[in-house]
Amino acid sequence: MAYVKQNRYAIAEARNKLSDLVAEVEGTNERITITKHGKDAVVMISRTDLEEMEATIDLLGADDERSVVLRALRQAEADLASGKIGTLDDLAESLKRRGITTNPE
Repeated sequence: MAYVKQNRYAIAEARNKLSDLVAEVEGTNERITITKHGKDAVVMISRTDLEEMEATIDLLGADDERSVVLRALRQAEADLASGKIGTLDDLAESLKRRGITTNPE
């Protein structure tokens, strides 16, 4: 997970600086944590970050069985284990046996 700078502001201070905080989040993709009674209450993130997170969640899916990506990975692992597909080294060796050069030097 990439490190994201996160500044903290008390709710009263955030209220007074809201326009500046929005500009900061929008312009830098940093996150702003707003505290209430000394405890983290909410986090402001850019719309771009939110959309990227939602796209990732949609792609992975809530249920692993519905995940297109995870299903494809599982299928590839099964195909590799069963010998349906091989590694790049296997492919290079097969091509070499047939007289096909993989390095055109």
